[in-house]
Amino acid sequence: MAKKIFTLSIGEELEDISVEQLLKREFHLSKREISRAKFQENGICLNGEKVRVNQKVKKGDCLTVSFEEEKTSNILLPSEGSLCVLYEDEDLLIVNKPPMIPTQPTGRHAARSLCNLVYAYALEREMTPLIRPVGRLDMETSGVVVFAKNQIAASRLSAQRENGTFEKIYYAFVAGKMENRRGSICEPIGAVGCGEGRERIKMQVCAEGKPAVTLYEAVRNYENMALVRLRLKTGRTHQIRVHMDWLGHTLLGDQLYEEKEHVSPLFSRAALHAGEVKLQHPFTGESICVSAPFPEDFCKADRELLNAEKIYGFSAAPEEKR
Repeated sequence: MAKKIFTLSIGEELEDISVEQLLKREFHLSKREISRAKFQENGICLNGEKVRVNQKVKKGDCLTVSFEEEKTSNILLPSEGSLCVLYEDEDLLIVNKPPMIPTQPTGRHAARSLCNLVYAYALEREMTPLIRPVGRLDMETSGVVVFAKNQIAASRLSAQRENGTFEKIYYAFVAGKMENRRGSICEPIGAVGCGEGRERIKMQVCAEGKPAVTLYEAVRNYENMALVRLRLKTGRTHQIRVHMDWLGHTLLGDQLYEEKEHVSPLFSRAALHAGEVKLQHPFTGESICVSAPFPEDFCKADRELLNAEKIYGFSAAPEEKR
């Protein structure tokens, strides 16, 4: 079984505090997480001995908390391929997803997804293969994807997504100049119907849809297109694609929403890239900001994006590594 172990040496400033208080204050564990640890073998120990949570600690004591997780499902298969790692520590793995690969396995891509690549990466390094994606990107979308290496990290990052602490910033090439350089779209989104497979689900702005809020800012206008920075306040399927189409600035290359006579030759997929993620480390609380470099098709559309580090804080895609 995969384990996550926390250790704390008790100094004078922590003396006479109960184990439960320390677990909440120092390890940031919830009541539910503490209860779960209590009933695991050697889940909560003081100086190597299992202890009740109302026990008070003394200077020089060593408190350890251990979480065990279920074995990985044998449904997931390792996949050959390169993986661009942007950030990694004992709890997080943040990678740059290439376009035209699903985040998670699907029927047609059961052995070829980002999760399969991450699984192979973990096995090669003798890490726990229980690495969970925190959110996902559409198959056509490139950019930053966060994986949690343990269940507690996954739960805490999911909570951050709910409260807005976890935030992604997207970039898109859209049709037409944007006269209104910035604004917000607050139109509800609902399904139109299904085509072949989940990837072909089409959405639309409609009164009976779910609330959706997208903030946008044009960072560069061209003769007949624009590069836009976007932030989401909600996470609806195809939200950016639907909202920008509703605004009259369909994503270039988006064959699901773009009018056939206006299909752009610049992109063979919807021109959307998750460029940055901002979050708090699930255990230390440290603020983390990670950038995913622009993919090749973005740089072909505008060669200056090769030096985008000077403009937006990150550059063109580096060579991927395994």
